Amino acid sequence: MAEDTRHTRGPWRLGYEDGSGSGPDFYTITARNRPVVLGGDGFGLPHGVRQAADARLIAAAPELLDCLREARQHLEQDRIDVVYIDEVIARAEGR
Repeated sequence: MAEDTRHTRGPWRLGYEDGSGSGPDFYTITARNRPVVLGGDGFGLPHGVRQAADARLIAAAPELLDCLREARQHLEQDRIDVVYIDEVIARAEGR
């Protein structure tokens, strides 16, 4: 299975900005010190990441996809049905 690279390569890092009184608190997700996702309380960032748990999951996405690809290879070698895994990987890759 060819690796799709349309998404920003990981690892993604989770950060938190407290706003320091000049704006809302928000979560950041970066890759190589460049923003991937910025989020907040909705004040000025209406489509932001509001929950820390959501931000952590988003930050882990590239590694989760890599892990799933690797698990798929091992399961296929053991002749275990990997159709569901293929469907999830395809959704993650936009296929």
